Amino acid sequence: MSIMPIGMQKLKLKDELKRKGISPDLVDIDALIDSKLSYPENLSNIMKTLGKNRLHTLKSAKTSSHRKAMHQLDSMTLQFEKDQAMHRHQSRSIRSQVMDQSKRARIVIKDKDIIKNPDLLKKWFKNPNQYDVEGIDNY
Repeated sequence: MSIMPIGMQKLKLKDELKRKGISPDLVDIDALIDSKLSYPENLSNIMKTLGKNRLHTLKSAKTSSHRKAMHQLDSMTLQFEKDQAMHRHQSRSIRSQVMDQSKRARIVIKDKDIIKNPDLLKKWFKNPNQYDVEGIDNY
């Protein structure tokens, strides 16, 4: 059995690290690779060297950054929807605004509800006296 050339092993190792969620730029492949070993042996040694804790840490960091990105997206969506709702509320006549604000609707649409279902605001647009939107018409 012939040993794969080192250059090709490095390329394949970088691809394998990417597949496992590890940035190849963070791993010194040149220092970890042994020219006398086959590709599977080098891969096994590198994974042992990095250890399961390293893989777990990278996966949880990826999950954490994904959660942060989703939270930012939710916040942006919420802000956009609430801005539209506020604009809609302010474009109504003063009398309508005052009447709506003086009434307490049984159903209050909260921020978390808007994030889960932005279409709830359409119900409020159609029947503003039956719904209150947190921070807009429920003072």
